[in-house]
Parts: sequence; structure tokens; C-alpha cells
Amino acid sequence: MLNRRKLLRLLGLGSVAAPVVSIAAGSTRIQSPLEVLDTYVAGLQHYQSLKIVHSMATGDLLELKREPDNQHDANAIAVYWQTKKIGYVPRVNNLALSRMMDKGQQIAAEINWLDDHPWQPVGLVVRIWV
Repeated sequence: MLNRRKLLRLLGLGSVAAPVVSIAAGSTRIQSPLEVLDTYVAGLQHYQSLKIVHSMATGDLLELKREPDNQHDANAIAVYWQTKKIGYVPRVNNLALSRMMDKGQQIAAEINWLDDHPWQPVGLVVRIWV
């Protein structure tokens, strides 16, 4: 039988980050991170982010902020690096993630690759706690 621990190990996520402990209704439950998205930051060229890519490093934390009132995409999720808006989670990847964020799901993101590609130089990985 495949339980959560075996699934995380199978996905290579057994030791990605320290577990989070939550206390709910008097019981202690250990939560583990689960990688749910591995993609690139879209729209870097629109936020002058290409000028600061050289300052970024793999492993840098990214902040994700929902923009439900975005006139182009109601599921928009902006990506911030050190308080600077650098782009968005690609539209093709944001529907499920935006719904999780709207429901208060704990989410973490970080830079997982940097490249010289002119349109997709920054990769991001998103994890949730389950």
C-alpha cells in the first residue's frame, strides 16, 4: 500500500525541507512539503527583471501573491524576489495553485534554476504542505 511517506520518497521529496508541525484540536500532526509545480517565471521582460537576474541565486526564496483583480487573468499569481515583482506564474500553470492559495493553503516557492535563455531565465519550484 502506498502511503504519504512512501509517495514522498518515491517522488524524491522525503528530505526536501524540514517538516512543519501543526497543532489542531489538541493533536499534533507533522506536515511534509510536496512539490506541486516546477516551471519558469513568465513576463520577466515586463518588470525589468532581466537587469537583476544576475543578482539572483538558485535556492533564493520567492514570494507568491494572488492578484484576483488582475484585468488579464483572474487566476494571476505574481512572483516577487526580495520585494521586487519579477513576473508571474505562467497562466497555463496557475489555475489549481490560485485555488489553493485562495483557500489559505501554505505555499513556498524558490528559484530552482537560472539560465541564459532570454525569455525564460528563471525557474521556480512551488511546494505545499500536506
